[in-house]
Amino acid sequence: MKRKVLLGVAIMILVTIIFACTYLYVNLGSDKYVTVTVHTLADSETVTGYIVKNEAVIDLSGGNFVRFYYDEGNRVPAKSYVASVYDRESDGNILAEIDAIDEKIENLSDEYVNLTMKDVLKIESYIDEDIDAYFDAVYKGDAAESSVKAGRLNGLFNIKHSGKSSSENAEKELLKERTALEARLSAAKYDIKTPMGGIFVSETDGFEGAADFEKAMRITVGEFDELMNMKPEVKDSTCKVVDNYRWLFMCKLSSDYASLSAVGRKVEMITDMGENISGTVEYISQPENGECIMTISSDRDFSGIGRKRTAEAALTFNKYTGYVIPTEAFHMYENKYGVFVEAGNRLKFKETEILYSDEENTVVKTSGRTELKLYDNVLVEGDLSELYD
Repeated sequence: MKRKVLLGVAIMILVTIIFACTYLYVNLGSDKYVTVTVHTLADSETVTGYIVKNEAVIDLSGGNFVRFYYDEGNRVPAKSYVASVYDRESDGNILAEIDAIDEKIENLSDEYVNLTMKDVLKIESYIDEDIDAYFDAVYKGDAAESSVKAGRLNGLFNIKHSGKSSSENAEKELLKERTALEARLSAAKYDIKTPMGGIFVSETDGFEGAADFEKAMRITVGEFDELMNMKPEVKDSTCKVVDNYRWLFMCKLSSDYASLSAVGRKVEMITDMGENISGTVEYISQPENGECIMTISSDRDFSGIGRKRTAEAALTFNKYTGYVIPTEAFHMYENKYGVFVEAGNRLKFKETEILYSDEENTVVKTSGRTELKLYDNVLVEGDLSELYD
């Protein structure tokens, strides 16, 4: 019995050793190959750049209280009224009440307002959530939040039992109240028009005029660094309108890109907001310490143009489609540049025509002088000493 047990153990040990040796041979001792397939490789660089805008600053002085006629980020037509400035304290109090009403009207646009009795499961779910949120707010002593939740619950219960939301009537009442307040505002006001169309921004950031379109076409690396480190003074009593279809993006890059991206070349920008925007290289500065400034123009709408002064973006200068192979697989052989591929039990050299190459990957043209074929197995790591003897 003991012999059988010992024999079984010995067999298990032997099988384990054979398995381990096979694994080590396959994974450590064998050559490394990649299968040829078609991919697209992008020549990209992620940068933080400065946005140069065509923007008009609007002076709001002449009174202590301002009423805007556009919300932040709204599109404003040229020569339209954007604000009125009042100086009387009574007007200021009325404007504060109007702002409070506008906030209430905005709160009425919650998604539950469009529910009907058919949405019973959604309604019940919202009610359960809002009951929990209401008691949580009460427990914390948050009167404002508990009031909001109580109003939502009232609307939800109305929809559940009558099929109608109380928000419709509530909005009509609020609009009527706002109209009455507007009638009480004095005629002693200063109305302000915008000189140009664009995106309305209720405040300025102090960078207005720090870099204009002309400067962006002659800026140096040193001047760009100063601009990025600038700490401007924010001015009160000003707003502005920004042209969202005419802007520039200045960024610092390795001077290698001065040759890779000539002026006039198209560039694809993907912003940190995920927007894909096309642009054109307008200017490349003289290199300084291995770096240069690139200015890119665009006429595409950019959602962050109003408030943003700097933005992170991935710039793609070129896209190459072909056989993408690790660069280390390439060799010079018999005065030709190419790779070794598996051919039965031997290796065969195939010439390649290169579209693009960097330290990690090389893109090979699928036609022309390229002898490589789809699904060839290319040797990346292995002993080639016999072929070079």
